[in-house]
This record gives sequence, structure tokens and C-alpha cells, in this order.
Amino acid sequence: MIDIVSRITDYIDSNTTNTKATDLFIDNLPDGVDDGIMLQGIGGDMEMYYDLFEQKIEIWSRNKITSTGFSKLGEILTLLHRKQNISIPDAYIYFIHSMTNIESMGRDINGRSLHKIIVRVIYRDNLGIS
Repeated sequence: MIDIVSRITDYIDSNTTNTKATDLFIDNLPDGVDDGIMLQGIGGDMEMYYDLFEQKIEIWSRNKITSTGFSKLGEILTLLHRKQNISIPDAYIYFIHSMTNIESMGRDINGRSLHKIIVRVIYRDNLGIS
């Protein structure tokens, strides 16, 4: 089974202005990063009879300037929402769609604005035996 969150992070890295390990992270936004994006898997399902998986992913933005965080998530939302038939390493994505619009989540203890979206990915793991 593959780590689809990592593959989606690589896809975002390749197709947006965000750069993995600089302002694009998985499961954790480092303390020293004021302007960053974090992807985190929040559950999903496996199809019992078909080789299909569903993964929900929260995508968080933390930025000093509210409009910057909103526009970075907007760029990712435009890239991912209602996209279909995407081949990525070790997987084939049938469909990605946003389950939410960009949500304001207030500010953190350091005054940085927080925003998030949730996307749903339906995919097939190319590494599995069917």
C-alpha cells in the first residue's frame, strides 16, 4: 500500500509554486516556518471487491499575511478540484475533489492566519496484486 498523501504532496510540488520541505510539508508545519502548507491524511476507505481506495486529506495553510495563505490554498484547490485520470508514481488517481471551500480557522498563538481545505482522493494502488 502506498502513501497517497506523499504522492499528492509531490504532485502539488511539481504543479504549483510550493516547494516540498521549504513551504510544503506532510503531517507537520515546522516551528520556524511562518508561511507554509501542510497535508495530513484524515482517514478513508478501502473497497472490498475492487482495488480502489479513498483517502481524505486536510490541507492547511499557515501564513503571516491572510491573503497569502488564502491564495496559496486557492492555487492548490484549482489544481486538485474535480481532476480525474491522473497517473502518478505507484498509483492511478480516478478522481480528486474538494469536500470544502477554503475555511478560515482563525490564528495561531503567534498571530499567523490558518486556513484549510479537505479533499477526497479516489485511487488505485499500482503496487498491489489484484
